Amino acid sequence: MAKTEKLLQRIAELERETGIRRTLFAACPNSTAVIKAAFRAAKRNNAPIYFAATLNQIDCDGGYTGMRPDEFVKLVRMEAAAVNFEGIYIVAIDHGGPWLKDKQRTEKWSTEAAMDGVKRSFEAELLAGYDLIHVDPTVDINVPAGQTIDIRLVAATNEDLEAAIARGTFRADLYHRINSFTLRMPCLRQMRGDIPLFADFFLDQANRELDKRIVGFDAAAAAALAAYDWPGNLRQLKNAVMSATLLAAGEYITCRDLPAEVTGGPAEPAEAPLSLRDPASEEEQIRRALATAGGNKSQAAKLLGIDRKTLYNKLHLYGIE
Repeated sequence: MAKTEKLLQRIAELERETGIRRTLFAACPNSTAVIKAAFRAAKRNNAPIYFAATLNQIDCDGGYTGMRPDEFVKLVRMEAAAVNFEGIYIVAIDHGGPWLKDKQRTEKWSTEAAMDGVKRSFEAELLAGYDLIHVDPTVDINVPAGQTIDIRLVAATNEDLEAAIARGTFRADLYHRINSFTLRMPCLRQMRGDIPLFADFFLDQANRELDKRIVGFDAAAAAALAAYDWPGNLRQLKNAVMSATLLAAGEYITCRDLPAEVTGGPAEPAEAPLSLRDPASEEEQIRRALATAGGNKSQAAKLLGIDRKTLYNKLHLYGIE
């Protein structure tokens, strides 16, 4: 947000100094070609860029550009470096009304389901590194005339915002706008009794996503889960269970299937858990690695013990998109 504020502040200063109103060079990133051209035009004119992406263009499902939020951010950074662009660029979501995406409207999603989808999209964009989320809450075409949508903001953070305000890294006025009610959530290590419940929940999810039928955790694995401090909280637990579900060979997850940091065991062996040494099972192993990594090709390559370029070659070989 500091980058956006700095840019807007400079625009205001220039207007006061010159009396000339100014605006941003906004680009609609509907293709890689547009992103490339935007950086070249901005460099020629010594101008900042505002990349305003819609959820129809770029989203967790790829949108019509085929790009997820994390892939979009990486592409923008790569293209900026390619032309040695040293100016300011802002990666933003510009989500206007109606609230429903084209896909959600044509498939007749309920407003509740669509709003939940939009929320997940915003979460993905924050994690990807977007600089700005701009929302224009206009009227939804599916809401009867005269009826309003009750929108409530829920903000979550692991940072001490009061300390951040004191350091000058978080705006005090924004803090007071969103701090109408504060709920402080304990970290996972402070709720050890709930760890088995969360682990079972994530195991059920992993079974469905990976098409497996793991029954549960053996006694040693359950004890290891309960004893670990989980600095990454629920996200780390979810990833650990997903990975263990993929690696488990029997009906129950054992300590051998869990990450080494959870069990306190030795470092991972040099050979990757998902080896490509057997050509007969290579395609299946690649698909499993992609599923475990949530479609992230860099992480999938690490799971397979190969580099990203090799993985792309094999994806092309097997026709995996």
